[in-house]
Amino acid sequence: MKIFLSLIIVITFSVTGFSQESKVTAEEEVFTIVESMPDFVSGRDGLSKYFKDNLNYPEEAKKNSIQGTVYVNFVVNKEGEIIGAKILRGVHDLLDEEALRLMNAMPKWKPGTQRGKRVAVSYNLPIKFRLDQEQSENSEKSKKKNKKKKKK
Repeated sequence: MKIFLSLIIVITFSVTGFSQESKVTAEEEVFTIVESMPDFVSGRDGLSKYFKDNLNYPEEAKKNSIQGTVYVNFVVNKEGEIIGAKILRGVHDLLDEEALRLMNAMPKWKPGTQRGKRVAVSYNLPIKFRLDQEQSENSEKSKKKNKKKKKK
């Protein structure tokens, strides 16, 4: 009986070990720091231009002077594709949604490399939402007008 019980325990652990091993080899390992980090195809300047050209500041956020920095996390896979974009620290749902939209529409990056091979790399990126001074002042004036109308 003891031998039979021992065999069941050994078989259970060996099967579990094999199944875990296959998960590691089947899934792509994601690095956080590598020898050559991923980069937007046209560099930092190109990334800034991408945001400038493609950012659609939500009208509701403009009206309410909502601004700030949304921190996004994503993985740049071996092919340079952006996958799994998520908000690490948001500002407001409107800005968070726009940040995710921008990330999911982004073109491929130069993938990161480790020991000369392309690897998947987790990346954190701050996206700044700033209203220019004139927009900010106009939205403040409209807020004050709306408050006065409500009092009457």
